Amino acid sequence: MLVAVRSFFITERAGWGARKVDDAGNLRFRVGNGYVELMFRQESGVYAVVCAMPTGWRQLALGTCWGRMFDNAPEALATCDNRSQELLGATYPILMNLIVNSALDQLDDVALVQYLDPDDNIGKWFIAKTINNVDLDDFETWLTDHGDDEIFPLLGISFAVVEELQSNPTLAERLLGLQEP
Repeated sequence: MLVAVRSFFITERAGWGARKVDDAGNLRFRVGNGYVELMFRQESGVYAVVCAMPTGWRQLALGTCWGRMFDNAPEALATCDNRSQELLGATYPILMNLIVNSALDQLDDVALVQYLDPDDNIGKWFIAKTINNVDLDDFETWLTDHGDDEIFPLLGISFAVVEELQSNPTLAERLLGLQEP
C-alpha cells in the first residue's frame, strides 16, 4: 500500500557522514554533490531531512525529497474529470495547493516541484521553496539567521501532506497514480 510513507525525507537515522551541529545531535548536516542535507531529529526519534540546493545566483531551493512518488501525477491530473479534481481538492487540500503553486510557477511559495538529483541525474520530486538573496558562500550564517523561519514551516507542510495521503491512500493511488517512494 502507498502510504507507509517512509519517504526520502523521513529516515530512521542520520545519513552516513552526517556531522552534529548541536551537542545533543538534534541537528546534523551532510554535504552532498551540489546540495546540503539538514537532518532534524523529531520527537518520535526519526530524522526529517531538508535539502538545500543552489538553483541560481544567490538563490537556493529548500525542500523535502519525495523521490519519484509523484511521477504519474501530472498526467493523471490532466486526465481527471471535474468531479475527480473536486474530490482530490477536498481530500488533499494542501497537496493540491502545492501542485497549483507549481503550475503557476509560484516557487517563492511552497510548491511541488521536480529537480534533477545531482547524484544520479534522475528527476526527483520535492516539496520545496525558492529562497532569494542568499550568500551561498556564507550559508551557515544564513542558516543561523533565517533557517528556522524557512525550514520548520516547510517541514510542517511536508508532514501535513504525509497525513493527507495517509488519510486516503487508495484515492491517491487511483486518481493520482502515486507510488511508494
